[in-house]
Amino acid sequence: MDKLLPIIIPGTIGILGAILAIMINRYFDKRNKLLASKREQLEKIFAPLEILSKVNKQEFKRFFANNSPDVAEKEFIEKSIWYPNNLEIKKIIMTQSHLLAEMPQELLDLLEHINLWLFVYESKYDKKTHQNAVFAGPKGKPYPTGADAYIFKKAETYRKILNE
Repeated sequence: MDKLLPIIIPGTIGILGAILAIMINRYFDKRNKLLASKREQLEKIFAPLEILSKVNKQEFKRFFANNSPDVAEKEFIEKSIWYPNNLEIKKIIMTQSHLLAEMPQELLDLLEHINLWLFVYESKYDKKTHQNAVFAGPKGKPYPTGADAYIFKKAETYRKILNE
């Protein structure tokens, strides 16, 4: 037995070292895949949605400000800011949702609101059957403020994780 110990101990240490190396490699592979997934979600979903949502929110305040802009300015906001932004938000949700493990209700609520907004927009500008501001709430589907909170939180969280 004394002659076997010098062979068994280094062999056992070698096997344990190999197992530990495999476990460490698996951990880092899994971690790197998770970080790559979060990076892709931030780049393709949450950062673009964050920018578009903030611009829309800023223009909403301007549209309904006490010293609200004239009719031409409001029409500009609807046609040149909200319309393309809402189309882009819809496109991002529809084409990039495969990057998410599950579809969050907040994004479904946002998509529902945007679909209704786009319908009212078409009624006003394409079909010319709607006279008032293009507005999807409160009688329709009010803007889901929880969607903004969700998007902003995800973007912030992913930035923190990726910049560590």
